[in-house]
Amino acid sequence: SIARLDKLLKQSPEDDAAYEARGTARAKLGRLQEAAQDYSKAIQLLPTASLYRLRANIYEKMGRKDLAAKDRKEAERI
Repeated sequence: SIARLDKLLKQSPEDDAAYEARGTARAKLGRLQEAAQDYSKAIQLLPTASLYRLRANIYEKMGRKDLAAKDRKEAERI
């Protein structure tokens, strides 16, 4: 649950997997801006192609095709 992940991140603020999981949970609830922020934090901690693709999908849903394209390009580069 998001509440459980919030608690985990208070204890371990450098846990990239927890940010990814919370971003995914938020995305499923339609909380796209928050999901993008969680994926961004996870990318700061550990930039992976899969994280860039996840954030690109969120940006696409938000109508930000420019940012989505940029993230997809970065995912291919990695």
